[in-house]
Parts: sequence; C-alpha cells; structure tokens
Amino acid sequence: MIHSNKTGRPAFTLVELLVVIAIIGVLIALLLPAVQAAREAARRMQCTNKLKQLGLGIQNYHDVYNSLPTLCTREIPRTGQAATAARDGLGWSYATQILPFIELSAIYDEYKADMLANRCDSNRQVHRVVIPALRCPSDATKRTAKVTNANYTNSGPSNYLPCGGDYSYRFMEADNGHSRGAMSYRDYVGLEGVTDGTSNTLLISERIVQKMRDGNFRVTRETVVLDTTAVPSAAATVADDFQTAVPDSCTTNVNAAKKEYSSATLDVSQGGPGAVWTHGFSFCIVNTIKPPNGYACASKNDMADAMILPPSSEHSGGVNGVLCDGSVRFISDTINCLTGGVVAADARPKMFGESDFGVWGALGTRSGGEVGTP
Repeated sequence: MIHSNKTGRPAFTLVELLVVIAIIGVLIALLLPAVQAAREAARRMQCTNKLKQLGLGIQNYHDVYNSLPTLCTREIPRTGQAATAARDGLGWSYATQILPFIELSAIYDEYKADMLANRCDSNRQVHRVVIPALRCPSDATKRTAKVTNANYTNSGPSNYLPCGGDYSYRFMEADNGHSRGAMSYRDYVGLEGVTDGTSNTLLISERIVQKMRDGNFRVTRETVVLDTTAVPSAAATVADDFQTAVPDSCTTNVNAAKKEYSSATLDVSQGGPGAVWTHGFSFCIVNTIKPPNGYACASKNDMADAMILPPSSEHSGGVNGVLCDGSVRFISDTINCLTGGVVAADARPKMFGESDFGVWGALGTRSGGEVGTP
C-alpha cells in the first residue's frame, strides 16, 4: 500500500518504489558473494587448524616411537603381532595409528580390540564413527557415495589423506612397497630419514570425499577414471615403472566443459578415496604426480592398485597441506609439476633420485635430493 502525504501526493510513486527495490537488489547481489567468500575463508582457516592438529599428533607419535606412522599396516602396530587370516582386513591407516595422540584413545582401544579378535572388515561400528578432526568444513556434505559392501555402509569418511610422494605403488600383502613420501607404506620412517628437510616435505593433504552426482561418479575432483595406459600395470608387483603412455593419457577421458570424466570411473564396493577413514590401501593416499585438483587415474577397478591420485578440495585455487615440520601451507593448482630438462612425455615416477614432477614432485619426496626449497 502506497501512503499519501498531506498534499494528496503519494509518499512514493510506483517508479520510485521500483527504483528502491532495484537498488536493494543490487546491494544484495554485491553483498552475497562477499558473505560467501568470508564464510569460505573461515572454513579454510578451520581446515588449516585441523591439519595443524593432525601434524602435531603425528609429531607427538614420533616423540614416543621415534618414527612416523605407516601409510598402512596389516599387523597390530608396535606389537610385533603378524597379520593372520583373522586380522586380514584393510589395514591400519595413519589416522587409526595416531588416535591416542589426538585425544581419541577410546576409539583406538575399541579398534584394536576388534582387530585382535575379528576381521577388520567386521568392525562396522568403528568404521562408522565420524571423526570431525578428519573432515574439512568446506566438504562437510553428508557422504552419499555408493558403497555396496555392507561392512562399510555409512562409514566415517576422511578428507585428510597421507602423501605417498611422487610414486604410485600396488598394495601387496608380502611387500613393503616403495612410497617416496614421508610416511612409508608398511615401514616406519623417522624424521631423520626426511633428508630433503622437514619444511620441504609434504605429510598430509586433502581429498574431496566421493559423493553421488546424477547417479554416477564422474566429477573429476572426486573420482578416479579407469585407464589401463595411464598408470603402472595392475599385474606389477614391486618395481614396475609407468607403461608406454604418460600420466596425461587419462585426459582423453575428460569432458573439460563439465569437469567430468566421460568414461568409466572407479567403482569399488568400499566407495572412493577417503570414503573410510580406517582404510590404508593404495587409494587412501594422495601423490604428487598430477597437480592439486588434477585428474586421477587407475588401471583397474581395485582399491589396492596403483593410481595417480592428486589432492583435491573445495577451496578455491588449491589445497591445504601440512608439512613434516608441522607448518600448514596452501598449495596452488598451478604449482610447477615438471622438472627442468625433463620432457613431459618422459616424466615418470621412480624409486630413487630427483623427482621428474618439478616442485610438486619434490615436495612429495622425503629423500629425492632435489635442490631448492619448494
């Protein structure tokens, strides 16, 4: 209702009212992005703090055991008890090993008791525990990934995965693998083994938890595309190198406009990378081969196989990561990923020496001998 003044003239004409509404609309349109940006900045700061606490937890673990946790171990950590058929589940992730050092001893004791008595697979209640310390606030949407294995339905996810370096290995029960990252596959590595420097070596970074999108798993930052030519052979055991194709070969399966894969993607029954926080298999790490938020590739629909698995996040322009010295850095999507003098087509993961993958690869290795500070 438009009110009139004493002269009989409306206090606001219809045109004036429309102008006021338009101005308010413009102000809201300008304000909303600023509010959203402020909220994301706060979430990114929360993410940084969580990674800082995980880094401190790992350092406290090191103070007690004089080594870092492993990427995965099939036996009860630090007890000398060998893996048996009764405890041949999916292994202990780094996160399970540091629970007592991030004030979660009760969950650790429950998990250990189950592993002593049953298969890890049967420990459904512990798998389902959602640990806020392992969730990035920017990716806190409830996970709806397809998990057909009843042992892992509604499992607690993790956004914070350990760095396996610039190497991609296949999980083998009888082999310790060849991780070049700070935390090794099944071996315990002390900080004295991080000869590239603790301030130059990535410890943990982020990975978006895979969620359902239109009935499939094709969003490139979340899922892994299947490409037999892009990663080490699924039949390889220990020291295989990349096949004749280069890591970039998986980009032929990308719909760049939609930022989705246009071909089959990893669809294992346990979900996707980060789907279960207790997992320590091959697809539960990140590596420094492709840049942050880059394309992920696997050679076989199996969570144990070697794959290219870069970090990813909902933060704009990059990912957070904690280094071995406990500092947290924001790593840009545009970080250098090719060493000078190396042709992209020749870049390969290798077991020893300087990384072929530039500053990014050097950041992932603990003892590559790279010159300079990433």
